[in-house]
Amino acid sequence: MNKRFLKGAISFLSGALWGFFFLSTLLVFFSTIKTGLLEAFFYTTITAIFWLFLIILVEIASLQLEKIEELKRQTKLLEKIHASLQDYRS
Repeated sequence: MNKRFLKGAISFLSGALWGFFFLSTLLVFFSTIKTGLLEAFFYTTITAIFWLFLIILVEIASLQLEKIEELKRQTKLLEKIHASLQDYRS
């Protein structure tokens, strides 16, 4: 899969999840406020925890992609250093 496409998809998904987070928490709060303030806060908190869990999963995926790219750059650098040390020894 193309890395650029994957980064774009993860970025879009992250933004969409934040949007769903705000919309759903407001919707849940205002739809349950009629039953009582404590229940509204409880259901809103449960909804927020669900969406924040999904957001954290997407952020972890983004961090793993960045980690893989950084490891590849470090590997190239270490191979260059190793090659220059081999040339120096011989």
